[in-house]
Amino acid sequence: MWVAFLTVENASAYGTVNTGWNACFKSDRTKEIHVMVQGMYCQACSYKLEKQFKKIAGIENLTSDYKTGLITFRMMPGKTVSDEEIKKLVKDAGYAVREIKHVDVPAKAEKK
Repeated sequence: MWVAFLTVENASAYGTVNTGWNACFKSDRTKEIHVMVQGMYCQACSYKLEKQFKKIAGIENLTSDYKTGLITFRMMPGKTVSDEEIKKLVKDAGYAVREIKHVDVPAKAEKK
């Protein structure tokens, strides 16, 4: 996380002044989306669902675990996906969503 202070007096040296909150605060957190899927019981199920989720523009860090029924992913900066879109993808693949969670995680955390 970083914080920058820019006064009007020295702003001209930097060319522009952004007075919004984002001008002085950059978050080191991001959202990871956890989707609990009912009916995902084998690797073929997991593959089928991953294929569906890859249709989402801007998806990254996609993982699925058929043993737990959990799909996790993040969205690239500036990209979004609604819970309704997620539910439709899962339904179109022949499964049901049990739960969707949006979890704060460190932005630089890598999946192992």
